[in-house]
Amino acid sequence: MTRWWGVVLIAAVAGCGRASAPSDVSLNGRWKGTVGSLGVGFVTMDLTDTGSDVRGTGTWTPETGSGSAALTVNGIHIGANIQLTLAFQTPNGTDNQVLPGQITDVDAFYLVFPTEPTPKRITFTR
Repeated sequence: MTRWWGVVLIAAVAGCGRASAPSDVSLNGRWKGTVGSLGVGFVTMDLTDTGSDVRGTGTWTPETGSGSAALTVNGIHIGANIQLTLAFQTPNGTDNQVLPGQITDVDAFYLVFPTEPTPKRITFTR
């Protein structure tokens, strides 16, 4: 009987290591996504989530061609909802995109990019 309770206790403790509900997820860490529109190919962001404040830096690659450029991130995180402003550094200056989204899993969230004619959900993963 003692051995059985030991297994239950280990399973319970192991399950406490990560958030289970999207509203409990921290955005801290490195996130990657493939945009494939608006001239943006791939995005990598290192985010810090403090309370409802999200900040970060990263890089992006053009949809065609080669190379990469810097980006900065500022936004909010309330429950499972997020809104991030990605400031893409371009040869012509900064292109700011204000993107709503939602956390869907411990290791995934999406942002809605304003593509025409229909906005596009882009998933970012750790």
